[in-house]
Amino acid sequence: GKSGEYLAEIQKQLETTVELDIIANLSRLYYELAYFDFAIDINQQHLDLLNSIEKIAQSKYKVGKTLQQDVSRIQIESYKFKSQKVDLLEKRANIVVKLNRLLNRPLDTKIAHVNLPSQFVSMDQNEIFTALSKNNPFVKIANLKVESSENDIQLAKLGNKPDVMIMGGYMAMNNME
Repeated sequence: GKSGEYLAEIQKQLETTVELDIIANLSRLYYELAYFDFAIDINQQHLDLLNSIEKIAQSKYKVGKTLQQDVSRIQIESYKFKSQKVDLLEKRANIVVKLNRLLNRPLDTKIAHVNLPSQFVSMDQNEIFTALSKNNPFVKIANLKVESSENDIQLAKLGNKPDVMIMGGYMAMNNME
């Protein structure tokens, strides 16, 4: 019975492992999505700034105060940022598909702009190690396997004890009365 309890608890810990793995993947993808949203915002700010600079440079070029070369450099930089924006949007779309797949939703479900939380948890290395050793299902499984092995050893010891047979009877042998 105790062996069965250990096996059931090991299965429960394996289930917890799968749940934690899904949560970790969701969290990672969520933060990646927030990163790409932030990067897209910054990219757009750079594009807006470059557009303003380009308008100024074109105005200066029209009045002869700057060279065409300066306007061309600004346009090249603007095209680089536009290309980056397309790449960032594509990567964001891939993350959205992965999140929707993990959440078992239609893959084309839209996810709104994500902002990173303003609170950060600060823990020192000892606190992290303690939390991991207490809550890690693999550590719990290893401990359960040790306990299960100890239980199996005790069962084996009980099985190795000799059966005691006490017999009694009466028998007549060679001229015995």
